[in-house]
This record gives sequence, structure tokens and C-alpha cells, in this order.
Amino acid sequence: MTSIDNSAIIDPSATIDPSVKIGKNVFIGPNSIIGPNCEIGDGTQINPFAIIRSNTKIGKNNRIFSFVVIGEEAQILTESTSTQNTFLEIGDNNIIREFSNIHRGSESSKSKTTKVGNNNLIMSHCHIAHDCELSNSIVLSAKATLGGHVFIDNYAVVGGLSTVHQFSRIGERSMVGGSSGVLQDVVSFVTVFGLPAKSVCVNYRGMQRAKINKDTIQNIKKSYNILFRSNLSQQDALEKIKALPQSRELDSFINSILTSTRGLSYPKKFHNYDNSNNN
Repeated sequence: MTSIDNSAIIDPSATIDPSVKIGKNVFIGPNSIIGPNCEIGDGTQINPFAIIRSNTKIGKNNRIFSFVVIGEEAQILTESTSTQNTFLEIGDNNIIREFSNIHRGSESSKSKTTKVGNNNLIMSHCHIAHDCELSNSIVLSAKATLGGHVFIDNYAVVGGLSTVHQFSRIGERSMVGGSSGVLQDVVSFVTVFGLPAKSVCVNYRGMQRAKINKDTIQNIKKSYNILFRSNLSQQDALEKIKALPQSRELDSFINSILTSTRGLSYPKKFHNYDNSNNN
């Protein structure tokens, strides 16, 4: 029998599997479908015609808009159609706009789970494939597309119509420009753009808006120049960066290099763009 708190508002036309757990003050709109083994946290709003397929845990105070499809099986040719052993976990305070889709993990992965953290904005028509992991306060602009196993760190922004290759990593407070194709990993606090996406500068405005202090921003800029413009090897560049005054942000910059698995999105040769004086 479905577990429903008395404060939940559920339209009679919604279809809800008996195994679903529904928290307090949940709203489920007309013609929505919620499949087996799902959990809907307190205060979450599910708008008309949304579909939550199976094995999906959704946290508190999320807003899921019309025609969203989440918890569907992975799009993998070699994957079976089993719905029992793969999962999707979504945290709190996320906004998932119209026609976006988020798939469960794949049976072949270690965790078998796709994860979305807290306070993320996923705009319309976005695609988040199997086994992705999104941290917190991320913006995916309209029609952004993530291949399988993509990792995105806190406060990153992926521009509209951009695509991210499977297994790529996008660092903290980085910015992927619109209509870009990310084939390699993006360093924290760096802006990339193009097809394929290349590093063009530090995300200066993003750091300013986060109220990161000026000295730290300058050290991130120095680190960017050492890594991408000095002609040093990556190992030698890292040693020089580690000699700079340390901060949590610089640690994140360094860690995004050390954890890279696909290689970094290096700039085009002789590129000298600097956005520090632009709005």
C-alpha cells in the first residue's frame, strides 16, 4: 500500500505505484506517473504529466516541472531491461524544468546509481545520462547534455546547447560556454568554450560573485597562467602552483588537475584572452 502523509495533495488522475513513499506537503499534479520503489520527500512539487519511472529517491522541496522524465533505465545498448538493481538519488531544493530527463545508473557501474545533489537548477530539455554525479548549486542551461559517468563539482555552470563527453569531469565554479563540446576535463574556476571546448581564461566574474577575496583570485589567475601558458610540464607546473599561498580554492584547482582522467581542456595555442575587465 502506498505510504502517503495526510498533508499531501495528489490529483486523482495521477498514477502511483503502491510501493511509493510520499512525504509531508507533497503536491502531485494531474496525469503524473510514479513507478515502483520511489520515495518523494517533504514539500516536493511534481507538476502535471511528469514521469518518475522507478528506483528513484527524491529529497525535500524539489520542483519537478511538466513532462520531465526521471528514473528511466540507462540508454546503453548492452544493458538489460532490469529495473531492480539500478538507482537515481536526487537531493533537496532542486529545480528540474520541462522536458528534462535523468536516467538511473547502469548495472555495469560500481554504484549503479546516478546522483544529483542539492540546490541545482536544471533548465528545460536537459539530459543527464546514467551514472552521472552532480554536486550542489550547479546550473545546467537549456538543452545541456551530459554523457554517462560525468562528474560536475559545486557551482559549475554548463551553457545552453553544450554537450559533455562521457567520463568527463567539470571542476568547481567552472563555466562551460554555450554551444560547446566538452571532450576533456575542465579545471576548477576556469572558463572553457568551443567545439571542442578549450580553456580561455579563469572564471573571474564567477569568483567575484562568490565574494572570493582578491588575493585568492589573483593566485588562481597565476595558477592558470603557470598551468596553461608557461610551457612547463604538468608536473612542474603543479609544483610551482603548490608554492603559491594556499587556500581552499587553490586546493580545489589543484585537485581538479590531479583527479583528471581524460586529460585537461588546454587552450588553443597563443590564446591570450582575459575576461577580468569584462562584465
